[in-house]
Amino acid sequence: PGPTYRPFDRKKYTTLFKSGFLFSNQDYTIGINGIYNTLEELEEKQESFIFKKYYEKFIFKTEIGHNEFGGKENTIFDLSACKDDQNYQIGLAIKTIGDQTRLLPEAMITMGKGDVSLSAGIVSDFSFPDLWIKAGDSSYLTMENVFLLPEEKYRIYSMLNFNIADTQIGFNGQVSYEKTSYQWRDMDNDNLYEPCMIKDNIITDYGIDITKKMGNVYIKAGFNHQIWQKKLSGFPKENGYIRWGFENGKFNPEIQVEYTGKQNFDARRIGGYTLISALFSYQIHPDMAVFCKFNNIFENEYHQAPGYPGRPFEALAGFHIRW
Repeated sequence: PGPTYRPFDRKKYTTLFKSGFLFSNQDYTIGINGIYNTLEELEEKQESFIFKKYYEKFIFKTEIGHNEFGGKENTIFDLSACKDDQNYQIGLAIKTIGDQTRLLPEAMITMGKGDVSLSAGIVSDFSFPDLWIKAGDSSYLTMENVFLLPEEKYRIYSMLNFNIADTQIGFNGQVSYEKTSYQWRDMDNDNLYEPCMIKDNIITDYGIDITKKMGNVYIKAGFNHQIWQKKLSGFPKENGYIRWGFENGKFNPEIQVEYTGKQNFDARRIGGYTLISALFSYQIHPDMAVFCKFNNIFENEYHQAPGYPGRPFEALAGFHIRW
């Protein structure tokens, strides 16, 4: 953090570890997941066991888990049933976190004719927010004085997709009701932004995505806009992207230009910024690929919160393997 914005120097050390195991066949799926995250001395641990059973048009799911955050422990239990037909899906879940239980409905319908398809539905969720995971990844926020409650969300959405020659166009819109919502605020006037809870917020989100293919070359572009009933500090209203890539079976380069709109933080405002990144991947074997990614290749200066500059040029490398 720059000394111009901060009255004192305060370093942050974070560790984020995720692990997962998944086995699936025609009759059932078994999954085991684990997360360990620490931001300074505040730890979060979560483990879960998931079992899904398939019967022709029905899916039954059971999840048993445990979460510990800020010294508070919660047991997680989820039981759901879903009917999956050709053009629709409908289900109901009962989920318990600690001493709170919710009924969570889910429904979806899909219609299509020729090159046009329409999907609409309702989705609900009751889970812990991933704010501390984002904070651990960004390494600039403190959570010592806040305990995050589970979030209860209900979302109605619709998606319209159609093709014109080699161009695919998609429109999407959704209205979300969040019984518990969060925003970033400087609650202690110490230039350290923390998640602050607000209740009963309605968020309207709409956007467009376009994909154009010309042989082995493709161009993808998208734009999203949000409208909040209650102002959310620390979240952009607009974001968009443009990707250009080439696919020849083995070598696949891609360039991405990503835009993040301006953000309001209490009495401060941060301007929007644009980042340019590049991704290169090579398929060594049908089941193995290597890649390297370069983020913010022009070292554009930007801020994620007042006084907290974003990441400069960053290089990542790794591999994908499947068996």
